[in-house]
Amino acid sequence: MTSAMNSQSKILQSRAFLHGGPADLFGTGFTTSPAWNLLADSWNDLKQDEYMADGGTYRYRRYSEFQVDSTDRSVTVLPHVPYRQSREYNPLNGGIDRWYRAIREDIQKNSAFQDALLSCIDVLAPLQPRSRWTVKVFQNRIFAKAGEVGKPTPEGVHRDGCDFVLSLLIKRHNIVGGESSVYSSDGEQVEASVMLKDGGDFLFLDDQRTKHCVQPIARLVPVDEGYRDMLIAMFAP
Repeated sequence: MTSAMNSQSKILQSRAFLHGGPADLFGTGFTTSPAWNLLADSWNDLKQDEYMADGGTYRYRRYSEFQVDSTDRSVTVLPHVPYRQSREYNPLNGGIDRWYRAIREDIQKNSAFQDALLSCIDVLAPLQPRSRWTVKVFQNRIFAKAGEVGKPTPEGVHRDGCDFVLSLLIKRHNIVGGESSVYSSDGEQVEASVMLKDGGDFLFLDDQRTKHCVQPIARLVPVDEGYRDMLIAMFAP
């Protein structure tokens, strides 16, 4: 482990969250590589989320689960299953099986995608004595539509029900809003509020010690399309 990665581990242990740009966690050149460009372009091939209990049509996504192993540096896709949360964690959309299209096979094998997951378990290595993690991954696009606010976290202040969660910004296009806030474990006190502005900016949270929320987004130029693209990766044993 590099000294920089070890430093990030200590910050995560102390504060229960990390925030930074791509070089802080994924290395220099992460967002300028051909693999990143291919990864980012795949957000143009998501499907509308049909499980929104608020009736919203603003969320598009894909979902897959992976086993990530630090020993042999492998990222292996697991059999496709529905995503399910209890209503304790998601009172809006929880309590049901939600079947989403799987993340495309070329993206599963994309080096930038795999490097992002492996970098996270490198940070976790000093904190958790395990080499294998199950990682649930969403590609999310939240649209800011005319007459409809885009809600990155329609369930409000919450935790995801995992050990750690990565929120990696892929792209912001023609939007305002979308500030991310980290809360105390009881959800009562804001510990930090940050804006993910550029591709590769991230927030990495200890889901057991914090809650989080993202503010709604709206169009900057009302007549043009606006959206916010995120990769969400939830790490559990």
